[in-house]
This record gives sequence, C-alpha cells and structure tokens, in this order.
Amino acid sequence: MDVGEIADWLGLEGIEAGPTAERFVGLCLAQVNSSEADADQDELDGSSLIQWGCAQLGVSVAGDARDLIGQCEPQSVSDAAATRGALLYGSPGSGSSTSGRIGVSVGAGASIVDASGGLERVAVRAIPWTTFDRGGLLPGIAYPTT
Repeated sequence: MDVGEIADWLGLEGIEAGPTAERFVGLCLAQVNSSEADADQDELDGSSLIQWGCAQLGVSVAGDARDLIGQCEPQSVSDAAATRGALLYGSPGSGSSTSGRIGVSVGAGASIVDASGGLERVAVRAIPWTTFDRGGLLPGIAYPTT
C-alpha cells in the first residue's frame, strides 16, 4: 500500500503521496542556520540547496541557478513568491554569481529560503524584489492548487 492508499483507507482526504511543495520547503527550512546541506558539498549556494532538497524527495534536478529555473514551469515573480516551494530566480548582475541567484519561496509573498555562496549559510530572508526577474515550479513536485 502506498501513502495515498493508506490515507484513503483511513479516510484522510487531501493527503498527497510523493514529493510535495510542503515537504520540499520543510527540508529547506530544516537547513536554516546550517553551513552545509550535505556533508560532501564543497560550496553551499541556492542551487545546491535546491538540488539537495529535491534529492531527499527522489526528484532529480541538476545544474546551476540558470539551469534549474530553465527546468521549471514558468511563473511570474509575484505568483512564485506567493507559492510555497516555487523558485525565484535573478539573472546575473549586481550581487549575484555568473549563473544568477535562486531561492525557494516560503509562500505568502514575503520571504525565501536561500544560501548565498558568500554567506555560506542557509537562511530565511525577505524577498529582495529588485533581484528576481523569473519564477517557476519544479518538475516532479506537487504544488497546492488554488
């Protein structure tokens, strides 16, 4: 029996089996104040945090920030900021690496979980609206429907 079948058997509607945005964000939030999301990791940044979180859920994504946002279903920045688990991406420019900056929306349009290479720490930060120009939903992750 899988999780969905068990939930049905118990009469618990609305429980989703498999990788969900809620689980993904929970994994990322569990790394807050951590200097490493993975002991084998040489350098911590937003893309490695996202790859690590997805791997914990059995979802395969790869690449730097630009590659990750390219694998996503496109969303506006405001929609992504309001969607728990969506990615927010900022093109290369002032203050970001050559592949751009990427973070995970906590939802409600106010904050992201990210890991900036220079800070070498996972943190929840206010969304720097002028930094991000694209949003997206990761493939293989179930997002809440509105």
